[in-house]
Amino acid sequence: MAGQSFANISATPAPFVLGGGQYGLVTTGTLGTAQLQVLADDGVTWVNAGAALTAGASTLTLSPGQYRLNLSGASGLYLSLRPIPPAS
Repeated sequence: MAGQSFANISATPAPFVLGGGQYGLVTTGTLGTAQLQVLADDGVTWVNAGAALTAGASTLTLSPGQYRLNLSGASGLYLSLRPIPPAS
């Protein structure tokens, strides 16, 4: 299960694939409006995957799929989504 990182971004980056499960999210910088979105089953529509992002750390439970960060007014944004391994 792979994660995703972005460094010093200010515009919506290319979509990326996440394997699903629990992820640790860490965000710093000026977010403006920042929303994690997942591609719907129609293969065209992007839908919000939870609430708008805020600076700080949180845990997300995500389904497998194609995701993107929809950004507006962001600058110097650093974000990482790291998989949290299941408890053994």
